[in-house]
Amino acid sequence: MKRILAAVCAVCLLLTAASDQARFAPQVLMYHLVEEEPFTDYTSLFVRPSDLDAQVALLTRNNYRFLFAEEYEKTSTPSVVLTFDDGYEDNYTELYPVLQKYGAKATVFLISDQIGKPGYLSREQIREMSASGLVSFQSHTKTHRDLTTLTEADVRTEFRYSKYVIESITGKPVKAISYPEGQYTDTLAKIAKEYFTRAYSTLPRRPLRGMSMYSISRKSVTRDCSLEQYWQMLQ
Repeated sequence: MKRILAAVCAVCLLLTAASDQARFAPQVLMYHLVEEEPFTDYTSLFVRPSDLDAQVALLTRNNYRFLFAEEYEKTSTPSVVLTFDDGYEDNYTELYPVLQKYGAKATVFLISDQIGKPGYLSREQIREMSASGLVSFQSHTKTHRDLTTLTEADVRTEFRYSKYVIESITGKPVKAISYPEGQYTDTLAKIAKEYFTRAYSTLPRRPLRGMSMYSISRKSVTRDCSLEQYWQMLQ
């Protein structure tokens, strides 16, 4: 009997190991604006609507699971987190219809002080998109200042205020943040942990012990990214 139990335990361990090896870390992609023509010199931030449509169609055809930023975790099948920084109005006019077309999901990281200003999402647009279940609104801080230059008190204000404003609009908890310009320090990651469950950067991941969810790296999708290059980013 002991030999049988030992054999069963060994098989269970092998199956568990195989299951762990089969799990996928989500691919995290970063966008900003979805516009046909750039209106600033930062042309790389402007992805064409037709290109975005083709990219989401590619993900859908290949059965990628769409996760919100606050849902980041390993999955049993390939998954992706689509993130859009700043909260531009074209996220409503261009991104939202694409998500509706494919039943895809995306996260918009809002600068709370910009909400309702010209060129940015209004409170009404945010509410509608949030209620659809296709868009999650998370924090990109209050003012988008470089957090690495601020005092700890000011950093907490950036986190706390943005979280409060966004939650008051959507009625849903804000659990994730993207660091402005992708910049962060170990101290910032520790402070972020006080307010959020996930934090995103554009820097190579260098997690502190027990802090892997506060330095999640993202790959930038630029204007001239071909569909072939886009697919390679997912590999």
